[in-house]
Amino acid sequence: IDWMIRCLMQSKTITNLKTIIACFTLEGHSTLHRKDSNRERFKVLKEHYGTLPNLWNHFLITVRHIFN
Repeated sequence: IDWMIRCLMQSKTITNLKTIIACFTLEGHSTLHRKDSNRERFKVLKEHYGTLPNLWNHFLITVRHIFN
């Protein structure tokens, strides 16, 4: 996630290709070690966007997950 954020921040333009460019399996490291993966993602997003926006966005993701 850190690499993707840094690439996007350094790019001059961003284009939505509306196509899949990567496919991940459900048996990957992030899924098998979900707690560690979530902690690392939260830390990276906090470094780039700050604590409060990060908490707010995770709250919205949780609410969306509950209602879907």
